[in-house]
Amino acid sequence: MGHHKKGAVDVAVLQTWIVPIFFGVVVGTVVASFAKPLLFKMVFIAVSLFLAVRLLAGKDKWRLGEKLPGVVSLTGYGLAIGLSSSLMGIGGGLLANLVLSLYGIPIHAAIATASGVGLIVSIPGAFGYVVAGWDQAGLPPLSLGYVSIIGFALLTPLSLMTVRYGVNIAHRLEKRQMEIALSVYLFFVSARFIASIYN
Repeated sequence: MGHHKKGAVDVAVLQTWIVPIFFGVVVGTVVASFAKPLLFKMVFIAVSLFLAVRLLAGKDKWRLGEKLPGVVSLTGYGLAIGLSSSLMGIGGGLLANLVLSLYGIPIHAAIATASGVGLIVSIPGAFGYVVAGWDQAGLPPLSLGYVSIIGFALLTPLSLMTVRYGVNIAHRLEKRQMEIALSVYLFFVSARFIASIYN
């Protein structure tokens, strides 16, 4: 909503993505209940590092097209974003940002629009992981399936308190500053995922 108030969200893209992302998330939560996480971590690392290098190098010419594709292709991207987001345990903003930036969408608009993907992914994803992990043994205390009530209770208020600052900072940064900031963040997250493989 913060990005939308600043006029940076492409609402038409989000409307196109709502249904395919939803179905992608549902399929992803089913697959995740029996799939090994290593493959998905590797995919996440590869995607993150690619986007980080592209942003850091300022390679605006690394594109799939000069404008967004039609509804059929966007629907396919939505399915892929929903599926991979639920498998990798991320909000989907990273993958949506990658798709939008590869079609020449300016960084501020790409980040703003991608932020809306998190809502589309999180609600069916949370319910899906509750169902997928409902009868699993050895889960931490106060868990609903694979969803930690403690984690939710701690993270949600903090996220709601700080998100407005993130939105304001994002829109104050110049294009190049934004690219560098996002690339540094992606390198950090990739490093954390790489470390988790060896732990």
